[in-house]
Amino acid sequence: MDNKTALATTLAYLRETVGINVECLRLEELSITLDSEKQSLFVFSIHDRADEIIKQCQNFNHLKFIDVSQLHHLFETVEMDTAPFFE
Repeated sequence: MDNKTALATTLAYLRETVGINVECLRLEELSITLDSEKQSLFVFSIHDRADEIIKQCQNFNHLKFIDVSQLHHLFETVEMDTAPFFE
């Protein structure tokens, strides 16, 4: 098993599978959800080459960048903690 953190695994997926230049992303928020199981929540913004990154994401049905205001419902349904969780 690979011993990468959740963030490293996410960035590797975006870079290697989706084909995104992760240097064009900025990590805006790192939190965990306190549900039946702790889950990492990463919020990225695109700071460069937005059209290119959005186009790459369109090749994946489950992946897209959206305005944070559209996540309001998600943030109401999970309990948040401000500390990241590392295994």
